[in-house]
Amino acid sequence: MQSTSTKEITFFIRIPPDLFMVCTCYLYYRLYRSNAQVQIFDCDSFTIIDKVGNILRTNVCMEGYLAPEIIKHCNSERAKGNPYDLDTVVLPTFTKESDLFCLAVHIFQLLMNGIHPFKGVSNNVTVSNAAPFVGNEGIERNNYVFKQGFYAKAVMCLKQNEIPADIKSLFDRAFLDGDSNPKRRPTAEEWYIALKDYFNSLKQCVENTKHQFYSNLSYCPFCEADER
Repeated sequence: MQSTSTKEITFFIRIPPDLFMVCTCYLYYRLYRSNAQVQIFDCDSFTIIDKVGNILRTNVCMEGYLAPEIIKHCNSERAKGNPYDLDTVVLPTFTKESDLFCLAVHIFQLLMNGIHPFKGVSNNVTVSNAAPFVGNEGIERNNYVFKQGFYAKAVMCLKQNEIPADIKSLFDRAFLDGDSNPKRRPTAEEWYIALKDYFNSLKQCVENTKHQFYSNLSYCPFCEADER
């Protein structure tokens, strides 16, 4: 059994000796539910920065994956009456830190049953009126689902105590600390180490062998989510 989906992600590639690229790409990934492994391939649309700092920009970023500092930058330029879209806004736009934001969004979705990390709803909003913001609005408002005073309205989202504490901490750095200081976001290497440990700790559900979950739990959170 497997499922497929198309997403867009931005990531950072170092190319020796003096060039590097900030890449925005559409990702086609296939989730093999039997072992939780994911295949990712295909990319396009690059921001290229040469060794003297010249930038060849991209204007591509899917709604819901744009880092908050870019949103704030575009809004600030619009308020000044200046060009504010990704085609024309004053550079820089995409950076290594904005790529790490996008990476964290995708990892969150992969681990949390496809739920976007900024689909949070305030505890102060009545259930009948609660509706998560779409596109970049949730990012702009920082409606992070695990932020104090917020929750994920989507019942299929795992709870924060259903993932390892170090994974939760990385998400908090990416979406809370990184909101005010993008350099606080976890690096790809940090994610690799934490996710490798998580992968090695997974155990298989006895009720549904397609489910694998955090071994510290006494129940399957995916079965719980299905029941909700």
